[in-house]
Amino acid sequence: MIYELHEMLSRVRDRLRGVRRGWSLAVCWLAWAIAAGAAWQWGDAWGYSGRQLAVAIAVAAVATDILCRVLVNRSTADPRWVAHRIEDKHPELGAGLLAALEQAPSPQDRRLGYLQSSVVREAVTHGRSHNWTRDVSVVQLGAARLANLGAFGLLVASCVVLFNRPDSIAHASPAAGGDADRILLLVDDVLVEPGDAEIERGTPLLIVAQFGGVVPPEATLTILNEAASREAGAAETLSMTRSFEDPKFVGRIPSVNHDFTYRVGFGSRQTEAYRISVFDYPRLERADVEIHYPDYTSLQPKRIEDVRRVTAVEGAELMIECRLNKPVDVARLVDRDGGEVPLARVDGDSPHYRATFTLERSRRFKLHLEDAAGRANKLPPELVVNVTPNRMPKLKIARPARDLRVSPIEEMDIAGEATDDFGLLSVGVSYSIGGGEPTDVLLFDSDLESPPDTLKKHSIAHSIDFEELHAAPDQLLSYYVWAEDYGPNGKARRTLSDMYFAEVRHFEEVFRQGEQPTEQQQREQQQQQQSQTQGAAQQAAELAELQKQIISATWTLVRREVAAEPSAEFATDVGVIAESQQNAIQQLEELAAEVSDGESAGHAQTAREQMEEAFRRLSEAATDAAHSGLRPAMSSEQSAYQALLKLRAREFDVIQASAQQQQGSPSGSASGAGSRSQQQLNELELSSSENRYETQSRARSQQEQAQTGTNQAREVLDRLRELARRQEDLNDRVRQLQSELEAAESEEEQDQLERELKRLRDQQREILRDTEELQNDLEGSETPEQTRDAQEQLEATRSRVQQASEALEEGRLSEAVTEGTRAGSQLNQLRDEFRRRAADRFSEEMQDLRRAAQDLDSQQEQLSDRLDEQERQQSRSLRDSVAREDILEGLADQQRNYEELIERMQQTVQEAEEPEPLLARELFDAVRQANDDQVDQALDITRQLLDAGVAPEAAEAMRAANGGIDRLRQSVDRAAESVLGDGTEALRRAERELQDLQEQLDQEIEQAQGEAGPSDERATEGRSTQQRGAPPSEGQRSSQNADSRPSATGQTGPGEQSSDDAPEPLELPRLPGPAGEQASDQRSDQSQQRGQGGDRPTGQQQGGSGQRAQPEENQQQRGGGQGGRGWDLNDLFNSLNTPGGPITGEDFREWNDRMRDVQDLVDDPELRAEVARIRDRAEEARAEFKRHSKEPDWQKLIEGVANPLAEVRQRIQQEIRRKESPDSLVPIDRDPVPVDFIETVREYYERLGSGE
Repeated sequence: MIYELHEMLSRVRDRLRGVRRGWSLAVCWLAWAIAAGAAWQWGDAWGYSGRQLAVAIAVAAVATDILCRVLVNRSTADPRWVAHRIEDKHPELGAGLLAALEQAPSPQDRRLGYLQSSVVREAVTHGRSHNWTRDVSVVQLGAARLANLGAFGLLVASCVVLFNRPDSIAHASPAAGGDADRILLLVDDVLVEPGDAEIERGTPLLIVAQFGGVVPPEATLTILNEAASREAGAAETLSMTRSFEDPKFVGRIPSVNHDFTYRVGFGSRQTEAYRISVFDYPRLERADVEIHYPDYTSLQPKRIEDVRRVTAVEGAELMIECRLNKPVDVARLVDRDGGEVPLARVDGDSPHYRATFTLERSRRFKLHLEDAAGRANKLPPELVVNVTPNRMPKLKIARPARDLRVSPIEEMDIAGEATDDFGLLSVGVSYSIGGGEPTDVLLFDSDLESPPDTLKKHSIAHSIDFEELHAAPDQLLSYYVWAEDYGPNGKARRTLSDMYFAEVRHFEEVFRQGEQPTEQQQREQQQQQQSQTQGAAQQAAELAELQKQIISATWTLVRREVAAEPSAEFATDVGVIAESQQNAIQQLEELAAEVSDGESAGHAQTAREQMEEAFRRLSEAATDAAHSGLRPAMSSEQSAYQALLKLRAREFDVIQASAQQQQGSPSGSASGAGSRSQQQLNELELSSSENRYETQSRARSQQEQAQTGTNQAREVLDRLRELARRQEDLNDRVRQLQSELEAAESEEEQDQLERELKRLRDQQREILRDTEELQNDLEGSETPEQTRDAQEQLEATRSRVQQASEALEEGRLSEAVTEGTRAGSQLNQLRDEFRRRAADRFSEEMQDLRRAAQDLDSQQEQLSDRLDEQERQQSRSLRDSVAREDILEGLADQQRNYEELIERMQQTVQEAEEPEPLLARELFDAVRQANDDQVDQALDITRQLLDAGVAPEAAEAMRAANGGIDRLRQSVDRAAESVLGDGTEALRRAERELQDLQEQLDQEIEQAQGEAGPSDERATEGRSTQQRGAPPSEGQRSSQNADSRPSATGQTGPGEQSSDDAPEPLELPRLPGPAGEQASDQRSDQSQQRGQGGDRPTGQQQGGSGQRAQPEENQQQRGGGQGGRGWDLNDLFNSLNTPGGPITGEDFREWNDRMRDVQDLVDDPELRAEVARIRDRAEEARAEFKRHSKEPDWQKLIEGVANPLAEVRQRIQQEIRRKESPDSLVPIDRDPVPVDFIETVREYYERLGSGE
């Protein structure tokens, strides 16, 4: 029935809506008809044609129609509005109709109630009887429709008349024989837009002249630049373009940079002069900052120019100086929270504004500017201030770093390290026995009169002699380390480490093996232990463990509450500790009830008293919200813990339980694998094997931390690579643009190139901002001390980028290219540095992988032996069943460890793909081989067969798994050697790199000098003398003795040259060696392996000799050696087609980078310094060649680079021989000649050889 009521109301609403809509539209049509009449009358004055006005009015009328319909529909949509109208017509309804509309069915049965139905029924009955639709009569509807149609017809007629109105403006051109002067036109009939106006500098301007009378055939725009008028008085005239048939002429100025006046000319007439004034929005040109660090940092004030991001330590004073394009009335920095920092103008005429404030937290500011005219800067720039906290010292205890059990006469060594970001004031160790006053041992104390500036790390080493402390059994020693530094307020603060405990044990504790229970008995014992009361000794041990946890929790609060006022969580946390102490007191009461002897009762009473005292102090601290009572409470807690130690048992029944059970009976809280008790346990010959397959969580945590560091390094590496690429691309484009500007002839081309130059300036500023952001990210990292060198390098690089940006801004393109090139080079170097840093982690990762693979192989061998033993046994017993269960459990653990190892290898492959491609390839091959061997399936099949009791088939599947795991271990070892290696391998790699680098340099010198002349021979002779560091006959003696004694790396085969012979650097290209391999192929291999750290094949295994052959590079025949021949055609072809060398060619950067790698591979400081000097000389020669574009002084290059390079390589070879054969005899005169005496020794041997 309610639906019928709504239907009746809907019919009434439609009739009311029709009446309202008709009259509304009639009014709208009538209004637009009047507007059309006005347009017909005054259209000429408006400057629009009749067609334009008619179309405009028609479009506006349609829009009005749509709007009226929407408004009418919206106003009549509410049924209550209709009900009000009906009730106004029928007062007898009262409010019954509105009440009926408000009724709704019940949500449960979806029907109206009785009363609701009655109300609705009365309304419907009234509607049927009175026919509400007749309330809106047909006359009303007809009148509304008639008015609507009449007004609409009037509007259509008006638009048609307006559309066909003839234009009163003459569009025809002048008659023949006449001219434009005959056109009579008043200047007042021309409307010029924008007239007098102000526009922003650099924006385009559109000038429109609209004619109200006769339209001239053409119009011109005359511009008088005020700056130019003062100089030459010249004016610029531009032609204006007519806009279709409209009486408008348009002139466009591409860019307005100065004030000017203009006139519109037509025929012989001109309009009045209008003035265009240009203005600039306030804009930040440059922001410089100056940082004054707190005194405790010992850092000098630092000024950074043109910066948007800055990072400084909290408490530093930051001065921001903003250089604006013009003076402003308001300049302020507003952060995101609404805080403002006003900027004051610096004394002087320049628009410099400055603000100084102290850094307390990181903030992001927006620079808001407003000039005298009220104009604000359009895009407020963002200035980011990152505040790094003054971190508390980091304390790391390396030994023992755990709780111990010691004897009364033992000495406990404490070792660790304390580090701080700005400097340590003091470092020490504190310890106390039995809750007494702690004893502080000062290990380091700085001069408190001046801030520390150098000591940021200090080693901790101290020994505690328990005999001197007169320690007694069951006493407790607690210890921790501490360090002091300057806090943000400039005052000293102390940081405490975790607290550790050393329990003084008795000299002897008895361990004996108990009866081994069955699994059923073990489960019953576990149930009994859960339901029954345990022994007093066991309860004492557990209570002591609880008390130690209370001590640790209290100590955590002591370390946390370092501020003057307690934190908000202090009261709650202390309350939790007090509740735990109350619980311990209740457990102690239960324990005391089971104690029978007087001594134990006394210890229990002492523990109770101390616990109650600790509870009282903790409750007071929670009530008063004062952390001063925590240390007295800790003293009582430690005394209670010491009393509980005396209640523990000294004799233990020990059994070997399953993997899920704890080994042994009650154990001390501090007992572990490294304790004396555990050593005694290990000496027991228990029948069951221990569980060797335990998962360590510490390695996983370390791995996650290393992964986080690697991800950060890789992110920085990617950003550095991107910055270097963008800078290099920008440098190339600036070079090209410089050439194009010099060749540009027309002004249009120059304007286009200037716009391109502006875009390049923006790109250079973006590179500067990104470099700045990266620098701030490094400074704000969690470990800034590890990236301190990179921060300094990046700061220097940013300075280069800034200089390039400034040069571009000032139009000095040559200088911009130079600085940009240097910045790109520094970015590449920094990228390489981070690449090596990211690759260093793989050394530790590969050590862990190698260790895991070895452990996996070892466990596999043990499981295989036990399975073979199981197979050989003929009889079966219960003990054999237990052994089989152990093997099954071991197989499950082995399969899990294998899967974890494969997963870690795959993860390492993904991480090492870019920084260590050789390692990634080796590990990828190892994983693929392991998948092909199906080790996991073999282990699973073995476990299933053994579980089914089929031992022979299980052993066969086990052997297949053995082979796969052994191959996996070997593959991991090979991959680890490609990264790890020992010192000798690093020297071998450095020697191979030096040989390749030396050959490249020799080839370049030979090509430059052509056939060896007298000077070359002398140079070669001098180099030979330097390489040998001995009389010329020494090399001959070495060659003669090569066949009689083995070399350092193995026997020398026929036709091979011993590695003892010094290389001859200045020779013709090498000839094929005994194996038929050519030197050109060798060089090709070297170039291909250059990206792999310079590794080369180390020769093949000699059959049956068991000794290694010489490396392939030492097997090549030297010029003048055995089997010498002339030039090889391939070598000749390669030498003729090689474009330059490392000094004059395009490979200098790679050559120099490899020299740096050699420097990193060598540990000897003297050799590292010599390699660095060689690199410096090579860089000087390269810079000289690039600067003057002429060949370098080859003789100087030989003496300064080539000869020292050969000497370094010889010294590395000698070091390799020393490491490989430390007991072999080496001639005294083979020692290298000091650099200062090389020339003297050479002259001595020349005179000696000449017989003088």
